[in-house]
Amino acid sequence: MDVSIYNMPYCQKKNTKRNRKRAVSSPKQKNLNDKNAKRYFRQLVHTNFSERGYHLTLTYSDNNLPQSLEDAKRITDNYIRRLRNRNNKVKDNRPLKYIIVDEFSPKGRIHHHIIIDCGLSRDEIEKLWSLGYANCDRLQPDEQGLAKLCEYMQKGKEDRDAKEGKATRRWRASKNLKKPVQIINDNKYNNRKLNRIFSDFENKDIWRKMYPNWEIIEIAIEANEYFGQSVYIKFRRRGNGKRESNKNLERL
Repeated sequence: MDVSIYNMPYCQKKNTKRNRKRAVSSPKQKNLNDKNAKRYFRQLVHTNFSERGYHLTLTYSDNNLPQSLEDAKRITDNYIRRLRNRNNKVKDNRPLKYIIVDEFSPKGRIHHHIIIDCGLSRDEIEKLWSLGYANCDRLQPDEQGLAKLCEYMQKGKEDRDAKEGKATRRWRASKNLKKPVQIINDNKYNNRKLNRIFSDFENKDIWRKMYPNWEIIEIAIEANEYFGQSVYIKFRRRGNGKRESNKNLERL
């Protein structure tokens, strides 16, 4: 769970409702900056994937190397279609869902990183790729969930853009992914409590009392495009309770 706390001007605070819940808009829709786009990617992964999924790396042999990124996207679309057709025939009828990140190596060769969940085994997923090397590993969440894998998959985005000569999408995904949920609470804190939070935001006791079922991973002050500074806290649920991936924006 991600929590952002920031001060909202009085003129925008009037006539607001408590605890408005809605899906988080994608970076394409909101034109978010790079940091927030990567944060959204991580939230999307945590909302849809767990340790039962896989991280898949696909490369091309010399005689199968695509000539462009569009050519590579066509090839991976066909590969996903083969996976879906095979997945529809297995007893484990989990629907196939995925996120694909296209990447250029330092030498300019295209390869792909895919987070995928389906009813197929690792061997089946690898065998359906016949154009080069395929390596499929189980997802292994740690104390930060799958954040390290998300960071790894998002590296070098600027290099990929430069290679294509135009802006490219950071990722593409199946249409059946659930969006992260954001809960907006405009009236949770009074000015006194807000001032205390901003003056002592690194005091973990404050957050432990407010969120007793969550363990703190990160606390930071961030620049907010519209309202100046904001306090950002990243949590993970304590123990083995139900996993939750909501992004909570608590506007004051």
